[in-house]
Amino acid sequence: MADDPSQSGIWTNPDGVATSKADDVIAQKNAERDAESILPDQKEQIAELKNELERLRESVQQIASGTRQIASAEFKELATAAEEKLKQNVFLSVGIAAVVGYLWGRSGR
Repeated sequence: MADDPSQSGIWTNPDGVATSKADDVIAQKNAERDAESILPDQKEQIAELKNELERLRESVQQIASGTRQIASAEFKELATAAEEKLKQNVFLSVGIAAVVGYLWGRSGR
């Protein structure tokens, strides 16, 4: 960071040598200066945006929870349907299991 006055922050690293600690301190000082220059109506807007973000986060959590419940219910329904189908065709089920076992055994050698 040079002594260029056009930079956004008033705190700069005069040596131009970048160190993480120096950069952290400069960023903190610039953030403090920016926070002080915020107008009251901007603070209200920021607070409203934070509240809206919180509502959105809660909505996303509810959607994710609902999606998980729907997927779980659909999986249970599919598993039950498959189980019923296999119970109706016992000989077909045994034949399929035998073929799968044979193929699995052949692939292991």
